Amino acid sequence: MEGIKYLSILILAILMSSSSYALTMERADFGYAKPGDKIVKNILVGADIRDNTYLMDVEGDIADWVSVSPKEIFVEAYHSGTITLVLDVPLDVEGGRYNGLIVASGLKSISSGEGDAGTGYLLQIKSLAKVYVTQNESHLSIPKEKIEALSILELDADPLEAEKGEEVRIDVRVINSGTEDTSGSVFIDVEKEGEAVETLSTDLARLGVAEEKTVSFYLDTSDIGDGYFEIYASAKVTGSGDAPKRYGPVDLFVSGKEYLSGYNIGLISLILLLILILILLYIKRETIKGYVKRKKNYDVKAEIERLTEQEKRLRKAIAEITKKVGTGDELLDYIKNNLKKGHSTDAIEEKLIKHGVSKNKINQAFKRILDDLK
Repeated sequence: MEGIKYLSILILAILMSSSSYALTMERADFGYAKPGDKIVKNILVGADIRDNTYLMDVEGDIADWVSVSPKEIFVEAYHSGTITLVLDVPLDVEGGRYNGLIVASGLKSISSGEGDAGTGYLLQIKSLAKVYVTQNESHLSIPKEKIEALSILELDADPLEAEKGEEVRIDVRVINSGTEDTSGSVFIDVEKEGEAVETLSTDLARLGVAEEKTVSFYLDTSDIGDGYFEIYASAKVTGSGDAPKRYGPVDLFVSGKEYLSGYNIGLISLILLLILILILLYIKRETIKGYVKRKKNYDVKAEIERLTEQEKRLRKAIAEITKKVGTGDELLDYIKNNLKKGHSTDAIEEKLIKHGVSKNKINQAFKRILDDLK
């Protein structure tokens, strides 16, 4: 079916003259529906000999009922793009046929072949859309085709310019565009100059009719090299033998500069932290050394003060003892003991005078000792 549509676009392009261009678009026949029904339909937009980007819109009776995705689609020359229409029938609508137009308007002006190259006209095409709304079940007697289909609504990558080794997140928005609940797989193809360099895939859980889901992939750019790449997305129903339609591309640029991944940043942060700890340890060590030095000086001073105080107390104690020695038998006993130790009288006298004993008391003491010896 896809081949026939592509061939029809190509034949139409060949039949056109060199100064004219053509755009084709399928009709959107939603068939029968009841109030409150939701119907999803995919249609093809095809271009002939010129690339263009088209803005999509809806006119007519069903303009407020139909949403279009994507709103803006790029179509390469001799190729076609797929847009998805979702029809929501209001609950309060009366039965009958409702018509509309699906409008595709090119953003690039087409040269008319006359005058300046900048002159021309905007390419636009309108395709008929219709739906029959019934208030009863009579339309159920008309057999409906059961279709299992998945369509890509949106493809996005972040960042679009990455450094080598940087992880790129790829988001794909998928919709069940068939008439039955279905499941399948989503694929990501990364290509460089038409050659496949990486393929990613994931299974998709069952989706209800018109149900959407965003699937995320993570592309590691470490092994794909550098340069410009194209990212395509596709979705395939489980068990389907048909090749899935590709959506895209989204352009990705990978530079040759090595990316500082979270792991590398963690290592660098750890190294910087260790260096900081070493600096703090050095500062602390020098601070402690200075403190110890100051502490030592303080201790010496305190020790001197302590010793000085002890000396004062000792001197006071000696004075008190001297006073006691200077009276009565205590002085006599002191002199006798020193004489027994072999000290001379002059040495004993000098020592007593130094401790505050008067010379008169010393002479009296020596005299009493001599008298006791007679």
